[in-house]
Amino acid sequence: MPKLHAVTSKALEKLRTAESISVADLWSGDFNKFVTSNPDCFAATRFDTLVFPVLRVGSGREKGKFDKDNAKALYRALSDLTPVESIDERFWVSVTLQIYPDYLRNRWPCSDVLKLENHLQNHLFATSARKRFRDQAVSRLWWAARFVNRNLQDVSDHAFEVFFDLESDVYSQLSTRPTLVSVKNLAKAVIEITHGAFLGSGSTSKIYIRDEYRKFLSDVDLASGRQLLPHQDYEEIYDLVKKLFDERFPAT
Repeated sequence: MPKLHAVTSKALEKLRTAESISVADLWSGDFNKFVTSNPDCFAATRFDTLVFPVLRVGSGREKGKFDKDNAKALYRALSDLTPVESIDERFWVSVTLQIYPDYLRNRWPCSDVLKLENHLQNHLFATSARKRFRDQAVSRLWWAARFVNRNLQDVSDHAFEVFFDLESDVYSQLSTRPTLVSVKNLAKAVIEITHGAFLGSGSTSKIYIRDEYRKFLSDVDLASGRQLLPHQDYEEIYDLVKKLFDERFPAT
């Protein structure tokens, strides 16, 4: 089976600065030909290209629906990624360009050549954890599914809906807070309350406001440090989180 070829560190920087291939060719060209023509810039990985699932693209609200399925399928295929591989920008850039160029182009279409460079910086490269979790075309799918699989299996359907049907910032905010990563019942309570308020039945009275939601999560962080939440049962944690949420999003 053909193997995925990962770009080297030196070659990655040349791609990032458009030194080795133009921005337009990187966006619209056949990257596999570039790999073949520049063998010294790539190294074969342990991954067969045939293990990668098809990623679907929709329009409007379908984008979130398809990406929920895409995330689940991608994580199933790559559930054995090592910690080093999962944070390696070279891996995700190579996967995107060699396996999923059509997904990248169709999920975030860009017809303005002058905006292509910024477009690629946002959705191809992943220079920080924030970009890896929220912006990079393919890695954000894998990381979202990993977070659900490890922390939110009891409420996985609601978690995927919160991550992909609300603003993209919601997932990056939730997944990068140590309290939510380390205390599963706290993460579960936040997901259930968030889903019920903004996505559940009767949710029309709640309007998602990014700044207020961030303040709510900060309130949760502070409270978790003061009240030893890891030692409380789920009902107690839920009641506390609901109180904090209602203070930021009062009933109208």
